Amino acid sequence: MTAITAQGVFKHFGRQEVLANLELTVPAGAIYGLLGRNGAGKTTLLKLTMGPDPSRRRRRFANRR
Repeated sequence: MTAITAQGVFKHFGRQEVLANLELTVPAGAIYGLLGRNGAGKTTLLKLTMGPDPSRRRRRFANRR
């Protein structure tokens, strides 16, 4: 079972591309950590998984309506 699936995620702040064609699958019950330098898009990714954002292409959450 999959808890989070993200496919083809892009995010820009003006001309600055912070996420490009991101693919992510997190199995249910799994624990993941996000590592990266400042400005790498870690917080942006988490915010995108939490709510609507018109800059996303596709987003699907398992067991969520």
